Formats: sequence, C-alpha cells, structure tokens
Amino acid sequence: MIDTIHEDLKRMGLDHIADTEYGDVHAPRFVEDLNALKAALPPHAKVLEIAPYVGWLSIALRKLGHEVSTVQPEHHQSQLQARFDHFGIETKIARFPRDPLPFAAESFDAVIFCETLEHFAFNPVPVLQQMRQVLKPGGKLYLTTPNQAHLKNALKLLAGRTINDSASSFFHNDNCYDPEGHLEFGLHWREYSMADLALLRERSGFTVERRRFRVYKSTPKNLGSIVHRIGKAAYRALYLLRPSLAGSMLEVVAERPAA
Repeated sequence: MIDTIHEDLKRMGLDHIADTEYGDVHAPRFVEDLNALKAALPPHAKVLEIAPYVGWLSIALRKLGHEVSTVQPEHHQSQLQARFDHFGIETKIARFPRDPLPFAAESFDAVIFCETLEHFAFNPVPVLQQMRQVLKPGGKLYLTTPNQAHLKNALKLLAGRTINDSASSFFHNDNCYDPEGHLEFGLHWREYSMADLALLRERSGFTVERRRFRVYKSTPKNLGSIVHRIGKAAYRALYLLRPSLAGSMLEVVAERPAA
C-alpha cells in the first residue's frame, strides 16, 4: 500500500516535491511502521499522528479504515493540506512547545510519533504528557527515533567527530527555521538511547509494552552497487549478533494504563 501512495498522489494532482525528497526515500521505513501498527491497532481505531510531514503513513491507515487526525507546524501543513482533505484526515496546527495538543482528553486509541522526538529543541516531557492525556485508557503510543548508541556514532566519537548535526547547519540550513525565523524541526537536536526512551515513557505515565532495535530502512541511490550490497550484508549479520549496537532506530510501543 505504501509503495503506491506517491503514484496515487500524482494521479490525483496532489503530489509535492516533498514526496520525492522525503517520501520516496523513507518509503521502506513507512512500510515497516505500517506493519507494526497493523499488529498493534484495533479495527477502526481513532489515531493521531504527530508531525506526519508528507502523511503517507496517515493516508495508509485511513485506507485501512482507521479514523486519522494529524497535527504539525503550519508551514508543513499548508503545503500538504489538500491531500489530507482528500482522504478525510482531520488536520490541526500546533507549534511545540508553545501550543498544547489541540484535542480533547481521552480522544484516541493510538498516538503515532515517528522520527520526530529527535527534532525537539526543548524538553519533550510536557508534550509526552499531553500525548498521554489525549489517549484513552489502554491506548497505545507508537514511537520511533534514531538510536544514539549505535555503532556509527561510536565510530564517530572514536575518530573525534561529533555525533550531532554539524554546527555549520545553524548558518545555512533553512529547514531549521520557520517562516518567522524561529528555530524549528530541521535538525536532530537530541538523540536517545533505549534506556533514555524507556525512562521518558515510564516517567510520563506510560507502561512500556514492547521495545525493538531496528535497522534504518531507506531507498539509497546506489542500491545496486556491489559496495552497498556487501556493506548491507555485513551490517545485517552484525544486527543479528548485536541488535543494540547495529540497530540504528529505536521502536517503542507503550500504553496508557487502563487504571
């Protein structure tokens, strides 16, 4: 289903440059997210996705019969509003941490929060607590974020390099500012270990149901090269031996306790 979304959007005149620059690259990750959500969601669930950007995952869930709402920054939303309207996906605007989540308490069966936590340039705890508030008792939080403790970062540190985005990005990366010049989501401001992530969930009032290390999946330009195939095979072998070291992504399914 994910694999056909871009073509569907083109056919309907709803495609955007972001689909090529972001959606096509991240499509394999969206597929894995969707498979995990199929297993976690009840039929016809009411779902909130936070900062969906191109919205492919929200669109896929809507096609599966779920009731889907989204919330994200205004300039992302305004670029892609027509597609959400077409698929009947409720959309709202918020700038974190200034604005609270614009939904009533205990409104959703699930909250999806994928590859966004690392972009928060502020204490995320109040937003996480709001996610808990909008979930029904027993509702699920599905979260993914990069693994700060994976092998690539360890090798960077041993080489004396930063594991963060280069400070040069502050000068030329327009994506880290909104149209009014405020710092926004473009950069990875803080990445997390699995222990950090579990602590954040539990201290924010969630029960951690499942934790998993994942290999980041994207569609690289050199997919067919021999170097890429050898490197991928070696990395997969390491992942089988040490998922906490080779898994570049963290996946957590948490629950708002029923009582």
